[in-house]
Amino acid sequence: ASVEAEVLGVRSDGDTLVMCIDLVNRGPHAVTVFGFDVDGAVERTRDPLSLPAGGREIYYTELEFASEAPAIFTGLLNFGDAGQGPVLVMS
Repeated sequence: ASVEAEVLGVRSDGDTLVMCIDLVNRGPHAVTVFGFDVDGAVERTRDPLSLPAGGREIYYTELEFASEAPAIFTGLLNFGDAGQGPVLVMS
């Protein structure tokens, strides 16, 4: 998958982060984002997001950490069979 990702906003509340990520699909095929994987966190209330070829969507996600959420970390957008893509998050 050839997807550009930019974190537009992060709201932190102790052990929980709410984020919005701007996604642009630069590839010739549609892709689906199945989740945002972060070590030490559980993603809540997120349905898969379809991203058409040439399309742009905002991906909203909520992450719950076992303790206070880190200020800087890398997460992986999960595109299923199309692979993964790293995203740097600074809150």
